[in-house]
Amino acid sequence: MAAEIAFWTKEIMGLTSALRNASETVETLRFKRKLKGDELNPVAKNLNVMSKKIDNVKNIGSLLGYYMEYSKCAHDIRTISDKIGELVINLNEKSPESEWKSIRIMFETVKEAHEEFKNIKTGGGRWLDEKDRGRILTRLEDVTVKYTTAKGYLDEKRSGDLEGSITKLKDEAMSLEKLFNGSINDMLKGLISI
Repeated sequence: MAAEIAFWTKEIMGLTSALRNASETVETLRFKRKLKGDELNPVAKNLNVMSKKIDNVKNIGSLLGYYMEYSKCAHDIRTISDKIGELVINLNEKSPESEWKSIRIMFETVKEAHEEFKNIKTGGGRWLDEKDRGRILTRLEDVTVKYTTAKGYLDEKRSGDLEGSITKLKDEAMSLEKLFNGSINDMLKGLISI
């Protein structure tokens, strides 16, 4: 991951240099009235370099957007699971249906974030590198197992088991959120260092 960030940082720094070279070439052409064919070659070359650098910056921005969305999903699962965990403490199988319904409604937010993770797992995700992809997919699978277990306990109104599984889901989501945020911070540090 660090190698990719270093590469992107180098590409962004190269963009500044390419823009400077293109500007100098344009200034040179401005003062010359008669242009020969060969004099346009540096402009074309600098503009091509600049275009490639801009594409690399655009890709970093796009990747940051994906990672921020992934982190938000993990954050949603973590915070809602934490709130559910606080409510489940006071529940048991004989609690009124209205209390269970409140938890089911809150669990819908967890379900929505989990659905987004399912899309990521089935090929809808973008990754910083293959190592990051592997770590994230492993964590996503762990979240899926914890989510499925918690949903089963909620459906069966098994408050004691639900409390423990919600805590595990929250902890797994926190680990995933930290993983995403670490990658985001690495990308941002690379951009800021320019």
